[in-house]
This record gives sequence, structure tokens and C-alpha cells, in this order.
Amino acid sequence: MQYSSTALVLKTYKLGEADRILHLYSPEHGPVRAVAKSAAKASSGYAAKTQVFNYCDLQLAKGKELDTLLQAKLIEDFRALRTDYDAMSLGYFMLEVLDHIAVLNDSYKQPFEIVYLHLKAIDNQVKSRCKPSQYLLLMSISFLWSIIDYLGYRPDLHTCSLSQRERRENELPNYFDFESGSVTSARAYQQYIEHSPYQNHICRMSAGAFKMLSLLEANSDFALWDTSIEPADESQQLSPELDAEGALNLLRKHLSHQLEYDFKSWAVLEPMLYAA
Repeated sequence: MQYSSTALVLKTYKLGEADRILHLYSPEHGPVRAVAKSAAKASSGYAAKTQVFNYCDLQLAKGKELDTLLQAKLIEDFRALRTDYDAMSLGYFMLEVLDHIAVLNDSYKQPFEIVYLHLKAIDNQVKSRCKPSQYLLLMSISFLWSIIDYLGYRPDLHTCSLSQRERRENELPNYFDFESGSVTSARAYQQYIEHSPYQNHICRMSAGAFKMLSLLEANSDFALWDTSIEPADESQQLSPELDAEGALNLLRKHLSHQLEYDFKSWAVLEPMLYAA
């Protein structure tokens, strides 16, 4: 059976001397694994079209274990993003996350759009040749918040994980519990740590990181990745009271804890983000 699909190329690797296996993600069909015949040859018509990051219109044939690529038409190659090492590293992290959460279900479009629109926004930013020092940091926060929210793991910023007490309006929690995905009050933490001194699922959270997460939560239409928005200007700076790095580190750990998976591409990306 043959079928048509648009798809983003997440990963490729060689099969034998000439062929390539493609890890694809389609907004219509979700995760697809396909073999591209002769794509490993430079002379192949598939060689350029099946590169990682490419968004293509594909014709495929169903197979028992792997589908077979019959035709490929390039829609978007994110060419500018590929010229910037930092931007490309963030892109690889996004693709790794999408590949890992690419389970068979009926909600393929939303995770695809989160990744695709973030890639598009980064590509536009690189094209503008205007890269504020905090731009990739903010894009990383935007991506992680969006994907965590989609997966149903949005952090609970209002209820203490240990006491189950609602946070008062002006109260700033000092800790975050990765097991429950909730904030933890200092008083409840001190009582808990007396009986469980070797716990490692509750970590300290700065006031600035909490304020950054609260800002994301308050803006339900948060869309730093929205391609209709002009690229960020060099003059745009975060408020000094916001701890973007702390929020990013917390979101990354929260996602890894919930998925029980450490993303390999993060080790490459992390030094760039925190050096910005």
C-alpha cells in the first residue's frame, strides 16, 4: 500500500553501503521509519532531500518493519539554522525530544507544530543576523515549557508537594519536587529532610526561576516561537529579577525525570546556553 505524507527528518543512519534508514515524524501519521534506497550515495536524488531537519512531502510504500521511500519533495530545509552551530545544536535537541516522545497515538499534530514552529523561528532569527545573547536561552525555555505542557507535565506552582497546602499569593516557594512536579515550601522541606536526609528528588529553586515559570504560566498564549512575530531585537533584555537559566535547568530536569530519560544532545547544548 502506498501513501503520501509530509514529515520532518529527525535522524538518519546508513543501511549497508548505499541505503539510509530515516526516522521521520509526520503530523498526519506520527513516527515513521523508512528506508531510502541509494540515499547514502552523493549522486542520489534522495541524498540532499533526506537530510536531518528537512521537512518534505513524501510518497511511501508500507512495509512490514520499514516503509520504503518512493518520492521526496523538499518543502523546508532550515538552511540558515544549519549555518549557526549554537542554533543547530538547539535544533538537534528538539529533534531528539520529538523522536523520544514519538509514540503511537492520535495527537501527532501538536508536538510536530511545537518543534516545527520553534525551528522556523530560530531559522528566521539567524537570517536576521540579529542574535541577542539570551535568544537561544529563551527559545529553549519556550520549547521545553511547550512540550512539557503538551505531555501533561506542566509544573504545579500553587500546591506544596509535601503539605498539600495552597501557596499564599505573595509566598515564594524555595524548592521543587521532581517526583510530584510541584513546588515545595521551605517549612515542609525542612520537616521532610529531617526524616529523609538522603532524598534527591527535591532541589532548591531560586525566586527568579519561580518568577520565570509563573510568567510562562500566566501567559497561556506564550508564543516566542510564533513565526508571525518579528525576530527578537538586540535591545530586548529579561528583567533582572527573572532567573532564566534556573528556570531552564529546572524544566530540563523535570522533563528528564518524567520521561526517565537523559537526552544526549543536551550535553552539547548546555554550555552554549549558560555561557550566553
